[in-house]
Amino acid sequence: MIDKTQVDHARSRAKLNQYDHSEMNPSHTKLGPTHQRNGLFCWNSWVKAGPLYPFYVDRMKTLGEKYRNVRWLPLDIPEIDIGNQEEFLDLWNREKIAILPTDGSVTDPEFYGLHIHSNCGLDFQFHDTYATNSHVDHITKESGMLQGRPSMGKYTKKLLRHRFFSNMIDQILCTYPINTLSNIMILETAKNVAAHREQTWAWKCPTEIRTLLFNNKPKIYVADIERGDTNYIDMPLDTNTVCWSNGTQVYGIDYNDKPSYQVVVNAIWDSKKLDKILEQSITKYASKLNYKLEI
Repeated sequence: MIDKTQVDHARSRAKLNQYDHSEMNPSHTKLGPTHQRNGLFCWNSWVKAGPLYPFYVDRMKTLGEKYRNVRWLPLDIPEIDIGNQEEFLDLWNREKIAILPTDGSVTDPEFYGLHIHSNCGLDFQFHDTYATNSHVDHITKESGMLQGRPSMGKYTKKLLRHRFFSNMIDQILCTYPINTLSNIMILETAKNVAAHREQTWAWKCPTEIRTLLFNNKPKIYVADIERGDTNYIDMPLDTNTVCWSNGTQVYGIDYNDKPSYQVVVNAIWDSKKLDKILEQSITKYASKLNYKLEI
């Protein structure tokens, strides 16, 4: 159930630096590591971070004006299939960890989670990557790999390299509008998730992309930072991937005494691919949304 007071508080906080990337560092959150921090590109941990390319900024601002009225939108891509649900849950329940601040300031998690892929060297050691459609065996440690280095970040992280996820990772690489992949993680809700926004990108166009596993009922809601209207995400049956803007929306998740699972892909998006997929998704789904989309 939506806590309007809490949502309004989250909206007020977001307004303070609504479109400012300079304070956003996802590596200091549950999401890291990524190839970005504080409005800069950071390709490797041993190379000084550099400014966003001007042409990329201009392109994303253009997309922001084009899609700024999108509250949430299903993406017109095939359903991402994680594989056998029973096998997933068996593996998941053995390996998941509570996602918590490493300083011990919070002990009651909103999420359990795992990173299943990490393609950058900011916080994790280098490891094998998955080639698109390779379908080959990968060297794996089935018990997972905890990273205990001091620079790992401010939240607990676990990287599990397991061939069970290979097919799903291939699907993501083939369908998501990725330019440079940072990481992929899976999150399970442990309780109601308070309205917030991620420390990723603050563009006006949708850049938060989630694949919802097993249960497409409307548990996730978005609240427009400026207008204040709140809408539950109500997914169609032919896709399980959805997007919203981290610049214009805050989001939360109802628990309802039942955990839900989402795949979170952190990437630098390809602006042309993103534009194309948003256009075709609006054409397909605009009439089925629970709000009026004006483009």
